[in-house]
Amino acid sequence: MQLPAEMLTELNAELTRERFSNALYLAIAGQFENMNLSGFADWARKAASEEAGHAAAFFDYITYRNAPPVLAVVQAAPALPADVGQLFGAALKQEQIISEALRQLYAKAMNTGDYFTAEFLHSFLKEQVQSERELTEIVYKVNAYPNEMLLIEQGMSK
Repeated sequence: MQLPAEMLTELNAELTRERFSNALYLAIAGQFENMNLSGFADWARKAASEEAGHAAAFFDYITYRNAPPVLAVVQAAPALPADVGQLFGAALKQEQIISEALRQLYAKAMNTGDYFTAEFLHSFLKEQVQSERELTEIVYKVNAYPNEMLLIEQGMSK
């Protein structure tokens, strides 16, 4: 079944967003490494790997639908502060951006009758709920319990 042109454009945009998320999480991991917080860095590296997997899934889905994936230039990750709460806050903000984009993409798929794409997106939407919840909890903990930062960080190491 032919992938509607408007869906192809949006799926390629999401492919780019997922690749940016990968870059952002790697930048966050680097900042944590510079702060000697290897447990937090491990967590961010794992998140980066998951985002790379999401990008690959979008790439594969587009090709499975016999359409051309577009590998647009990915914006560089912004300069990040050496502040644990702000780093996790940046991750949470990115997850919220991805959640909103996926909700809009899912709605467009349903409205255009592209139920194959809607089904593909379903697992990503479920994962976003988990990601936002996890990051909301982490942001709360690191801000509410700054004196317990090392215990929180050790709990996130491999």
